[in-house]
Amino acid sequence: MSDLHSFSLETISRDYFEAGAAIREIMKSSETVMLGGMTVLGGVGALAISQKAYEVLIAIPFLVGGLLLYGLRRTAEMVALGAYRQALEDAIEDAVGFSVLSWERRIVPTFVRSAAVRGLWWFYLVALAGTSIGAYFAAAATHDHEHGLTYALLSCGLGFLLILLGASSWATWHTWTKASEAASGGLASLRAEWRASR
Repeated sequence: MSDLHSFSLETISRDYFEAGAAIREIMKSSETVMLGGMTVLGGVGALAISQKAYEVLIAIPFLVGGLLLYGLRRTAEMVALGAYRQALEDAIEDAVGFSVLSWERRIVPTFVRSAAVRGLWWFYLVALAGTSIGAYFAAAATHDHEHGLTYALLSCGLGFLLILLGASSWATWHTWTKASEAASGGLASLRAEWRASR
């Protein structure tokens, strides 16, 4: 392998490990924010119920939704970095002639489909549904003479929130495909040259 090829391999190998470190940092910070935020909101909700400050409960589902939107955005970042790492794995395989890295292609898919990951997202969705139902009960308890208007505004707000969450989920789901295509396209000429030189 020429000096130029060696330099290219060293560069993408460094990129591979730096992207992995970035993913771990994003995961750590997002889990702290998400779980910490849920804990704080749970405490605020419990305090509001104990003090009969039911108006506070009306805002909680929107705060939960904000946490979910944040989590989806951070997930999209990790997915994009993961797609880039998979493209780098493929490029490194072309450079050396055999598979030496398999984390993104073989290990990550099993982790993403694991019960632990799915269970955590189900927890967030149940929290959103539960706080939304609680908001309707809170509206009934605090707006005796304005049920229709309060319910309408609450329904519109929650509906808009669900649309945002749906759009963000769809974008996050398709981030892998777009990022993978972009990364693979950027490395295509280098990979072709490496395959030809073996």
